[in-house]
Amino acid sequence: MTRSRREVLAACGAGMTALAGCSGLDIGGDDQTFDTAGLGDLRREDVPRPPATFPVSVPDAMVARHRDRARELVERVPARPEVPNGAVAERLRRDRESVLDRLGEDGADASGPAGDPLRPLDAARIVRGEAAAVEAAYRAATDAITRTDVADRRSELRSALFEFERDWTYRGDDPAAAVVIHRAIEGLRLDARPGIAPDRPFPDDPSTDALRVGELVHRLEIGRAALSDARRLRTRYRERLSDPRPYRTAISVAADRIRRLSRQYSRDLEGYTDPDPEELPFDRSVEGTPLERLYVRAIDGVEIFRTDAAEARHRGDHATVVIEAGITLTVLRALESIVADIRNDRVTVPGTVDGVVETRREAFEALESAWSTAPRALSTEVAHWSQRLVYDVPDRLSGPAYEPNETPDAGDAYDVWAIYVTAARVAAAVPRTVSEIRAALRTATA
Repeated sequence: MTRSRREVLAACGAGMTALAGCSGLDIGGDDQTFDTAGLGDLRREDVPRPPATFPVSVPDAMVARHRDRARELVERVPARPEVPNGAVAERLRRDRESVLDRLGEDGADASGPAGDPLRPLDAARIVRGEAAAVEAAYRAATDAITRTDVADRRSELRSALFEFERDWTYRGDDPAAAVVIHRAIEGLRLDARPGIAPDRPFPDDPSTDALRVGELVHRLEIGRAALSDARRLRTRYRERLSDPRPYRTAISVAADRIRRLSRQYSRDLEGYTDPDPEELPFDRSVEGTPLERLYVRAIDGVEIFRTDAAEARHRGDHATVVIEAGITLTVLRALESIVADIRNDRVTVPGTVDGVVETRREAFEALESAWSTAPRALSTEVAHWSQRLVYDVPDRLSGPAYEPNETPDAGDAYDVWAIYVTAARVAAAVPRTVSEIRAALRTATA
């Protein structure tokens, strides 16, 4: 009889207490002597960059359109706005300068993944929305904008968004690439929707609540910008297709298949996925040890991506469900592996910085191997959590908790080690998940 993963994990843990005394692993607390002087070097180490795999190129002109629009809007506001409310005038002045400072930059994000062409586009939409908020607040403070003005713009956006959705058939000539591009388009549609659904009414007297008017128009401008990008990305994708087919049904079927796999893993790991357990679910105490840090890090992403997948399914964003459920599945598989190793006393905790550096090397190699799995565009998306974990380390070691010359302590070393171990396990699970996504898509398109 085939046993469930939960039964296997329980069997693996049998006799754990008896084995603990024979273990070569020191699982003492974080007060161990640990020379962390070299750990600070990880703050400055380069992390691997994902390959350029997105199915559509994003021309500079798409970014420039947003930045030009932002400059046009913000330059309508005087450098020293003369409005009755002095506090509002000062806020407008500061916000205007902030937007101009952002526009003075080149728009590149050197810290972001080199292979993600959507990041500069996202950044350009953000500054465009901020510029629109400043301009609208200024007009409200000077009685130059009305409820009708905003309502008309909202109606135009609503009609344009509904028209876009009616013509959306999730076309592609390869289902895996279609998942990736249409997931991006679903994200842009999600960014556009708040513009047609204000969270507060237009004020009766806009001149006395100018900043609220700015917030309302900010949502509208972001919505218009996001819809514009969705249209252009879809058009550019369609233009490069050789044999386009509608894939909405196939993507939906694949989404359900990956969600079912993810739910099965969740059931089999019941008791191990609580992000804030009152008592750690192991046969021996690991509280206050590096193993506790590893376990907590391993469960960190489960609820995030499981919730994201559920919300995407509720919205009908099936391409997003495929990716988010796929990430959830890789995280659960990594958790299963880590739990089994903790229970079977197969975890080697480093006692030196060299050990942490070696774990880092293993994580980098695992991530790069995951990215190389065909189809690479899909694998890069599914490897998202591993990538985020790896990128988290330099920020964690140079964040606001540290003074410029401060050296991380043993607890920081074990946190970093736990991050790298988890990243490596998640990356190792990517090829299997990608294979299952491809199989589900093939079955649905057969």
